[in-house]
Amino acid sequence: RAGDIRDSQADISKAEKLLDYDPQFDFQKGLEITVEYFKTLDA
Repeated sequence: RAGDIRDSQADISKAEKLLDYDPQFDFQKGLEITVEYFKTLDA
């Protein structure tokens, strides 16, 4: 839609610094794992 932000990326640098956050997976891999998990649940 007009006026919407076309692309957006999270900046996790503050979480990395303050919380000693170190992601184990990139976004794509995390999404794949999540989708596979939800496929195992009964509908």
